[in-house]
Amino acid sequence: MLVAAGMIGVLLGMLNYGLLVTGRVVSDGPAYLVLNIVAAALVLSSLFEQFNLPTLMINAFYGGVSIWGLWRNYVARSRTA
Repeated sequence: MLVAAGMIGVLLGMLNYGLLVTGRVVSDGPAYLVLNIVAAALVLSSLFEQFNLPTLMINAFYGGVSIWGLWRNYVARSRTA
């Protein structure tokens, strides 16, 4: 079951990247960042069934950077409001 969640996460990550390169989302926009977090979380959940250290490292990095990006956007918007 968790492996299926991981596969969905991979597909979401690929969709997100496709949206980025076609200009449908921007890299610092909330849609891109949230979808990145969801995709990474789904892939990370699959590691409870089949652990893989490189997958843990890259998806923890993607998720962490995306969370940082959301936080940075929130702080920037609250300063201008």
